[in-house]
Amino acid sequence: MNTYVVKIMPGVYDIGDVTLLMKPYVNVIGAGKEVTVIMGGGNYTSATNRVMTTSNSRISSLTVESYGGIISIGILARGGTISDVNVIAYDGVMNTTAVSFSTVETAISDSNISAISTPNSYNYAAGINVNSGGALINDSSIEVSGQAGGQINGVVSAFAGIRMNNVKITATDTGDKERTKGLYIRNSQENELYNVDISSDGMGIDTMDQTHPPLYLPVNVRNSRINGGLSSVSGDGSLNIVNSQIIGPWTNSVQSNCLGNYDGDYSPIVCN
Repeated sequence: MNTYVVKIMPGVYDIGDVTLLMKPYVNVIGAGKEVTVIMGGGNYTSATNRVMTTSNSRISSLTVESYGGIISIGILARGGTISDVNVIAYDGVMNTTAVSFSTVETAISDSNISAISTPNSYNYAAGINVNSGGALINDSSIEVSGQAGGQINGVVSAFAGIRMNNVKITATDTGDKERTKGLYIRNSQENELYNVDISSDGMGIDTMDQTHPPLYLPVNVRNSRINGGLSSVSGDGSLNIVNSQIIGPWTNSVQSNCLGNYDGDYSPIVCN
């Protein structure tokens, strides 16, 4: 099958409430993420996705910006590759998510992912939300900030697995710190984190096993840093943490396996 390339020249392209639908075997390449911007917003009665990916496609070298709407999503990831991209989402009334994964595993690399929440009693914000299909994330940064009446999460994995390498996650909330999480895992899939830096005003990693009976499949963390203002690790899911820095109280309720970990002063620690 031939692969086609659509090149987008420098400029700001406001597509309103339209979704750019990727096609299989078609790559969309901008002139650089600082100079090529695809943006748009929805009204307050609809959900909006600026870009929807698909398998056997790639989007790269541009910025995707989404604002407004009941749900504001920068990229709805349904397969393919996202590389060298800035994704910014803000001002969703009920939900603001920079990248939402669904159906098929999608790869992200060399990208900056950002979600900004504005005060709203119902608002939920996430940099990355993996509902199904799985995510492979390398060499990227994920940042969520603002004030949400619901939750602020850097990365959410719900019934799907995430593999991350060399990723920085930051979650800050000017309001309720207890609803702020760097990485929120609520599933029965294994998640692999290597060289991941997590910093959160609230919980660094929060886990929830929603299987019946509980399966407690582990979150595997290696050579990483977990910094939680209220708790470094919390919830009821199982973790394996090796050679990592853990800053903040450990409140996870399930026995975890730890080896070679240390605190903020580089003193050895024993996990719960």
